[in-house]
Amino acid sequence: MSQVSRHNIVDSRGNHVILGKRVGSGGEGDVYEIAPHRMDVLAKIYHKPLNGERQEKLRLMVSGCNDDLKEFAAWPLDLLHDGKNGPVCGFVMPRITDCEPIHKVYGPSHRKESFPNADWKFLVRTAKNLAAAFYIIHKYGYVIGDVNEGNILVTKKACVRLIDCDSFQVQTRDTIYHCEVGVAQFTPPELQKSKDFKMLRTRNHDNFGLAILIFLLLFMGRHPFSGVYKGTDDMPIERAIAEFRFAFGRSAALKAMSPPPNSVGLPIVPGEVSSLFEQAFTESGLHSGGRPSANDWWNMLDALEKRLKKCATESMHT
Repeated sequence: MSQVSRHNIVDSRGNHVILGKRVGSGGEGDVYEIAPHRMDVLAKIYHKPLNGERQEKLRLMVSGCNDDLKEFAAWPLDLLHDGKNGPVCGFVMPRITDCEPIHKVYGPSHRKESFPNADWKFLVRTAKNLAAAFYIIHKYGYVIGDVNEGNILVTKKACVRLIDCDSFQVQTRDTIYHCEVGVAQFTPPELQKSKDFKMLRTRNHDNFGLAILIFLLLFMGRHPFSGVYKGTDDMPIERAIAEFRFAFGRSAALKAMSPPPNSVGLPIVPGEVSSLFEQAFTESGLHSGGRPSANDWWNMLDALEKRLKKCATESMHT
């Protein structure tokens, strides 16, 4: 389990914490049940000792915890220490149950297995709730940074929960505690060429990843920068993003791109919604605050959901 003895872990009040069954494992640490009878929370224990900066970042997240954050995220609730007065070796977080990764919602084949009753209204509601989660994180001054499909879970009621919150960017008046990771297919153009994510991230950067995820939800798992390229060289998604080659956009032809065959396009959504995608994925989004905010998306998707009607012929169609 690393250099930390599982029999020597204490919480912030000096109480011994008994670890139960391991329920998850990642590159940075393992996740355990807390015994006995603590089914509402889990403990994350890091594999390696944390430097002072990482420990202070977790202290700030715990001190900033509130009911809004706990509703949408597996937010750090309490610090765990390697012995009394010892260094921070992990934290306690809410246990999130009955969820599936978001790719099982927007991927048509996965959706049939994991969400067999999900119609297009369910996808719109999931997108709306995702925007609400981003709004709450931004409201309290945090930046997600590492926006990607692996850090977002969805319930059978289309509620959204964010995990791996200890990677978020935390900023005080004097210090930035960076998010040092990222996934290329959700990274905005201005950061695509960076080899080191240890930089100031902004809400506008997060808003690019949010728009990608909303597009994936509304357009059957199609990535907005994955299309047919008319050039002779390779056009991986990361390069298409860096060069603003939005395959479904108004300027796609000028960028030598077109949507994939047999894919649905922007005309299936109201013009106000497609305009938000244009704003998010074109050069205009580079400016500070240039991309639609989480609140912009929530308002537009809420209006879209209210306009949906059930098909009289096929109940699964809206």
